[in-house]
Amino acid sequence: MSRQGETAALQQRRRRRKKPPASALTIGTIRTGFILRSSVVAGWPGLEVRAFADRDGKQGIELLRLERLAPDVMICIISGERGIPARIDIDEPSEGLQFGVELRPLAGDSQVLERAVAPRWPGFTEPERTGEVISKVPSEWVPTVMRKKQAQETRVLDVLATRDDLKSKLVAVGAMKQTDQLKPADFALQMVQSPGQQPFVGDQTMPLTRAAETAAKVEIETLAGADEDAIFQELFRS
Repeated sequence: MSRQGETAALQQRRRRRKKPPASALTIGTIRTGFILRSSVVAGWPGLEVRAFADRDGKQGIELLRLERLAPDVMICIISGERGIPARIDIDEPSEGLQFGVELRPLAGDSQVLERAVAPRWPGFTEPERTGEVISKVPSEWVPTVMRKKQAQETRVLDVLATRDDLKSKLVAVGAMKQTDQLKPADFALQMVQSPGQQPFVGDQTMPLTRAAETAAKVEIETLAGADEDAIFQELFRS
């Protein structure tokens, strides 16, 4: 019964996110997670959380539960199959996607900000990386060119000049060839301003992972006769 209950709990988040049930699950492992109390939880109800087993964010770890306990309190329970997460990313809701430019410190003056574009892979040389920001280092971004009126800079973007500067940068890093054209759709991709993300990376001096304890692989079809919804409601009802 406990095995069936744990299986039902693990499948619950998949059902709520309208994902197909897993064909197999690892149960009986340690659990990790966190509780976040912040005005960010109340201000952005659709916060997204991702956990990783590595600091570079390549090896994802499954989330078991992500719930708001109060308007400004969120709890996240993470699978312990791969040990303690090395990195956790908290993102603004995906619907925050928009077009715009970034602000970076002006060279030599950290108090003054200038507009710039963080170049993205346009899909010419590495299609699988299309849309990925090439560098998160502000000094490597491309400054925007603004239109001028009576020798004074306006707040209107000079699209053609900014496009040409972006192409020069992309050619320099090998993201496209000089003969390629940065068409309107490609330029729009460069201007995408992603939702804000706050990564939390483990301390380099601390052990970040440990082996799972008493883990067991369970094939879901062997529990096909169990009423997972009924078991889940019985175990986790408030």
